[in-house]
Amino acid sequence: MKKRAKILIVDDNMENIDLLEAYLFPHGYEVVSALSGEEAMDKLSMGDQGDQIDLIILDVIMPLGIDGFEVTRRIRRSSTHKLLPVVLITALKDREDRIKGLEAGCDDFLSRPVDKSELLARVRSLLRISEYRQSVEDVLIQAKADAEASNRAKSEFLANMSHEIRTPLNAVVNMSRLLLDTQLNPEQWDYAHVATTSSEILLYLINDILDFSKIEAGKLELESRDFDLRDVVESVVKSLKFHTNEKGLYLIHKVDSDVNLYFRGDQMRLRQIILNFINNAVKFTAEGGINIRVSLEDAGIISEDKSDTHTMVKFEITDTGIGISQECVKLLFQTFSQADTSTFRKYGGSGLGLAISKQLSELMGGKVGVESELGCGSTFWFTALLEKSSGISDKDSEVEKNCLTSENLPNTNINILVAEDDIGNQKVALAILKKAGFSVDIVNNGMEALKALQNKPYHLVFMDMQMPEMDGIEATKIIRNLDSGTLNPRIPIVAMTANATADDRQQCFDSGMNDFITKPIYPDELLSVIKKHVRVKRSEIRTNDEKVKVKGSEVSIDLFDHKDFLKRLGGDEFLLKFLMLSFPKNLAQRMENLKKALEKQDALDINFQAHAIKGISATCAANKIRDIAYEMELAGKANRIDIANSLMYRLEQEAVVFQLVISDMFPEINS
Repeated sequence: MKKRAKILIVDDNMENIDLLEAYLFPHGYEVVSALSGEEAMDKLSMGDQGDQIDLIILDVIMPLGIDGFEVTRRIRRSSTHKLLPVVLITALKDREDRIKGLEAGCDDFLSRPVDKSELLARVRSLLRISEYRQSVEDVLIQAKADAEASNRAKSEFLANMSHEIRTPLNAVVNMSRLLLDTQLNPEQWDYAHVATTSSEILLYLINDILDFSKIEAGKLELESRDFDLRDVVESVVKSLKFHTNEKGLYLIHKVDSDVNLYFRGDQMRLRQIILNFINNAVKFTAEGGINIRVSLEDAGIISEDKSDTHTMVKFEITDTGIGISQECVKLLFQTFSQADTSTFRKYGGSGLGLAISKQLSELMGGKVGVESELGCGSTFWFTALLEKSSGISDKDSEVEKNCLTSENLPNTNINILVAEDDIGNQKVALAILKKAGFSVDIVNNGMEALKALQNKPYHLVFMDMQMPEMDGIEATKIIRNLDSGTLNPRIPIVAMTANATADDRQQCFDSGMNDFITKPIYPDELLSVIKKHVRVKRSEIRTNDEKVKVKGSEVSIDLFDHKDFLKRLGGDEFLLKFLMLSFPKNLAQRMENLKKALEKQDALDINFQAHAIKGISATCAANKIRDIAYEMELAGKANRIDIANSLMYRLEQEAVVFQLVISDMFPEINS
């Protein structure tokens, strides 16, 4: 049964409402009344009752509160009732009121005295129009939802396909590169070079597809880190020098002197846009070269709230290539487009690079553009709103001091575990890491990784996300648990995976991983992440059996690193002896406090006392004591009194050994 249409009548005179209701009710209409504009708006906002109103008839003139025009305007601004038919009652032939009503958004008019037949005819007509309008709106809403679902499905499909292709491509790209480094005859080298170049082109295409799918799905997020702008530009130039030299092209870059060099933002995406633009310039330039300029954009276009903290930087890439006709310029920066089909046949390309660059620039608060003339070269430019920074932080500098460096990577005696189920990727990782001088073990899944970490000390783990039996996410969560039985629950774990979305990255970090690199793996990227996370000082990069001589005996540098301690004190032997004189007493007092905390089973105090012991031990290069104290600190934080108790015996033993060592090295301590 069709429901009765509900009509809201708004008039400050109840007699007028009664008259209209008498006209409407016998014809199957339900009437709701309001004596003011405010009351009408209240009824419309009353949940179910407001949602059921099908049409509103209101008087233009209401002495108190808001009039009919204002009610109409508010209805049109409402997201819920913007399509509600509105009929205004005006004076007979009042042209000014009718114009004002139309501007406010009304649908029709009635004049007093209201004619019954005219009223019914207008109501029937407007309700039919409203019903049709609502059906169209419903169709549009459903069509929008279907389109969004289709886009999501397409983006997920592209991301999944990119993942599936990346895994075998990782082996193809890196094995080809490794092959080029072996002894090959000219014909073999040529074949390997073609295979490497072709696989890298395929990789660029897959990266474009993945970025495009992430942008469409709204899943591409920008990072925010301090960086040096000059380093970003120069790194791109260096990476393309081989290609430009091969074609006999010059590649010049200049950063204007008034451009601040230090910013905070996503340097990887900034580098990606520059790389896209220069790659295009190289592709379409046969002679001459490419000029890169970085300058300041007009500060007036920066919003007032960011004018003091941000800078609009402009990047221009000018080439002496084939140029673009004005008819074709309008096609640029559009998805899957080329200037013309002959360009695609001759030079190749997906047509995604410029579209992605445009979207990335806009995500950074900037724009893109091109100035070109057919046969006379082109200038592609983009801007980015970058946050000002005072420079690379001291914290980052300190991390660099304590990390591996390019000079000391080979023969470091660093043990690395790779958890990966794909044989091709296993061989790639093994080849790259062994070539760099690392000791490498390979396991096939998370379960095997756990067993390996329980039996052998490693410095870092590369963990694939998707593996049989136990995946990398689950394995990492178990490793981080102090009850896992692994020798070092805080070992750096780096995801090495073909999954490359922001959600995948967050999932890795949530599980306890320290970093994330995507396949295909670049050797430089692999070594860079090792430098970042393996905290090994130069003095520690020696063979396992290297010792420090002490009066005819040998002391492991793991127990006491005399050389490193002296170096940190600027070579001041007197200061070193002074600190070592006070250390045994301080350590003894702290250990006594720790014992009392253990007796009371006070986890908070255990954590505090162990932390204090870790601090004074680290200061005096008592490395074994420091490491055991850190484990006790973690046990206290996790409220694991049992683990802390078991570690106390080891701590006491190491303290005794350390006391003997320094007594031998510094006899004055006992005097």
